[in-house]
Amino acid sequence: MTYRPTALVVHHAVHVYVAAVASMQPARLDDLLDSGETARSSSFQSEPARRRFIGGHALLRTVLGEFVGVAPQKLRFDHGPCGKPRLASNSADSVWFNLAHSGELAIVAISATSELGVDVERIRPILEALKIAERAFDSSSCTVLHETAPEHRDATFLRHWTRLEALAKATGCGLIPSLGQAEELRGAGRMVERLGDKYGRRARRFEVIDLPLESGYVGTLAVESPHPPEYSWFLAAAQSQSWD
Repeated sequence: MTYRPTALVVHHAVHVYVAAVASMQPARLDDLLDSGETARSSSFQSEPARRRFIGGHALLRTVLGEFVGVAPQKLRFDHGPCGKPRLASNSADSVWFNLAHSGELAIVAISATSELGVDVERIRPILEALKIAERAFDSSSCTVLHETAPEHRDATFLRHWTRLEALAKATGCGLIPSLGQAEELRGAGRMVERLGDKYGRRARRFEVIDLPLESGYVGTLAVESPHPPEYSWFLAAAQSQSWD
């Protein structure tokens, strides 16, 4: 691989990797992708978007392959009932993973024990952030956003948005079904509930954890947890380490 992702230590059951992928040379990574990913990368009209796609999926294949002991290019994927990507049954034993990218960053989260979702956003101006929040956020989050100074409002909006997106990706059923079934997301470490859904699945609990990313980005990890955490250790500044 032509770059070294950073490992974020934020949860005992989840491996989180972050890398700046948009500046990588796509030609060096194409051989890691399957035919479907290669075809999709060729469909992008924007070269930066193409580089982000190739770099993000190369990152996913590399760290996931290392995790399960399979060569990156030999990993095979299919999709769950709601379309969430997963490893094909003959690729490896059960493992949960998720990929997100925005701007220059890509994030991959992997767990052998817990369903999860991850999201990242580059901080940028958000038109009509308050109106969007009134439709999508809970009342407490809307209040926080209204009380935030205008110069910090975009970052605050995107922080709350990544929490919702990470939770939606963890459940695998999209953003809209999650909005009406989650408790208020006031901050990192909040335990949230998800009710049983139309697929007849049991109620589920998730930890929502803000990620310590470089300046200009916000990100969140949502991890399924059968029991409330005994300590708020995940609210502390996360450690980071290099990964070969």
